[in-house]
Amino acid sequence: MDYIKYKVNESKILEIKNFYRAKTITDPKQQYHMFFIKLDNGVVVDGFTSKKGYSVLFSGEKRKITREASLFFDDPQTQKPSKSKVKIPDGWEDDKEQIGSDEVGVGDFFQGFYVCAVYLNEDDIKYINSLGVMDSKKMNDAKIEQIGPLLEKNIKKFLVRISPNKLTEMHNKNWSTHVTLSQTHNFAQEQLIKKYDLNKKVTVYIDQFEKEAIYKKYAGSRLIKNPLVFRTKGESYFPSVAAASVIARYEFLRDWKKMEAELGMTIPKGAGSLADKAYKTLLKKYGKEKLDPYVKRFFRNYTGVKC
Repeated sequence: MDYIKYKVNESKILEIKNFYRAKTITDPKQQYHMFFIKLDNGVVVDGFTSKKGYSVLFSGEKRKITREASLFFDDPQTQKPSKSKVKIPDGWEDDKEQIGSDEVGVGDFFQGFYVCAVYLNEDDIKYINSLGVMDSKKMNDAKIEQIGPLLEKNIKKFLVRISPNKLTEMHNKNWSTHVTLSQTHNFAQEQLIKKYDLNKKVTVYIDQFEKEAIYKKYAGSRLIKNPLVFRTKGESYFPSVAAASVIARYEFLRDWKKMEAELGMTIPKGAGSLADKAYKTLLKKYGKEKLDPYVKRFFRNYTGVKC
C-alpha cells in the first residue's frame, strides 16, 4: 500500500472533510484522529490534528491516491517545498499598476474572515515602500496599527468582513471555506474595480489558497474579466497583495480589540489549546448564546470545549 501525506492548515483539512462528507471521530481514545473515510475506489482518507497542526493522509493504490490527492493539491507525486527566495519589499516582481487581494482570520476560532482588494499605481507602490509595507505576517501588530490608517486613507481599497454568524450559516449550507474565500476575493476585486472605475485590463494578483481552476469554478459567473495571477505567499512578491494583507489585518485587529473590550478579557488568536481555554472561561461567564456571534461555530473548538 502506498500513501501521500500533507501538512495542511485548518481551512484545508475542513475543506477535504466537507468534500467527502466524512464523519467526525468522537472516540476519546482517538483524540488526534479527526476523520476517516474509505472511498469506493479503495482509497482511504484520514485527517489528523495535533499540537503541531493538521495533516491529511491518502493511502491505497499509488495511481488512485495520486488522482484523489490531485483534487486538492498540485502534482501530489512530486510536490516539494518551494526553493525560490522570498522577495524583499524593494524587489517586488511587479512594481507597475496592479490589483491584489488577501485575507486574514481563516485560522482563528474567534472573529470572522476579512478579505481586502487593493489597487496600486507606480506612485502608490513608492508610497507603500516608504512605509515599509510587507507581508502582514512578518510585521508586528504595533507596526500594522501604525501604518494601517495611512494605507486606508491614501490608497484605493475595498474590504469585505464576513461575520462568524454568516460564516456558520454558509457552512451549514455546505459551503466550504474555499468556496467562501473564492467568492469573497472575487467580490472584493469586482467592487474595487466598480468603485474606482478601474481598467479591466489591470492584472489582479491573488494570494493563492486554491488551485486556479477550482477558484474560477467557485467564483462562478461573476468571475472578473481581468487577467488573474495566482501565487502562494503572493504577499511576498506583489505589493498590492502585501498592502491588502496589512489592511485586512489592521481591520481584524481593530475588531479583535473591540471584542476583547466587550468580553472583558484578553483572547488568544488561532484555534489551539489557548483559544480553547479562553472560550471555556468565557462560557462559564456568559454562556453560549452570548458568545455565538463571536466564534466560528463549525470549528472543533465550539463542540470540543465543555464546561
